[in-house]
Amino acid sequence: MLWSDVIPLRAILFQGLFILVAIAAESPFYRYFFQNSWQKSVEVSSVLNLFAVVFGWLIIFNAIDDLSLSLKQDLIQAMFLNQVSSSLRSLLVIICTVMFFALWVAKMAAFIALEIIREFSPDSPSISFQKMEQVTSSRKLLWMLGAHSTSYSLIILMMSLGGVLV
Repeated sequence: MLWSDVIPLRAILFQGLFILVAIAAESPFYRYFFQNSWQKSVEVSSVLNLFAVVFGWLIIFNAIDDLSLSLKQDLIQAMFLNQVSSSLRSLLVIICTVMFFALWVAKMAAFIALEIIREFSPDSPSISFQKMEQVTSSRKLLWMLGAHSTSYSLIILMMSLGGVLV
C-alpha cells in the first residue's frame, strides 16, 4: 500500500494553496484598515486564516460522525477524491454557505482574541493596531467580511478555472 493511497495529498496541497491565496487577498484589507505595515498585516491574516482552517477541519471531522453512512461516503469522496455525486451537489451549496459564515465567525473570534492579547502585552512586536480604539465594531465586522468574501471569491474562481468544481 502506498502512502498516496492513504494520505490525501491533493487535499493537503490545495488547502495550502488556498491558505496562501486567502492570506494574500486579505492582507491589503488589514493594512489599509489598521494602517499597519505589510508584515504585520500578513501576520494577522496568517493567524486568522490558519485558525479558520483548523476550526473548519475540526467542524468537518466532528460533523461527519453524525451523518448517515451514504452521506458520509459522498462527503469523503467529494473532499478527498473529487468525486461529487449529483445528490450531493445541492447539499454542498448549503454546506459551503454555512461554512463560509462559520469560518467568518471563527475569524472574528480569533481577531477578538488577538485584541485581548494586544491589550495584555502592548509592546508585542507582531500585533500593533494604532487605530483600533477609533474604529467601531460594526466597521470591523464589515471590513473582515469584505476580506473574507474576497479571499473566498478568489478561491472559488481558482477552483472553477481549474476544473475542481465542475
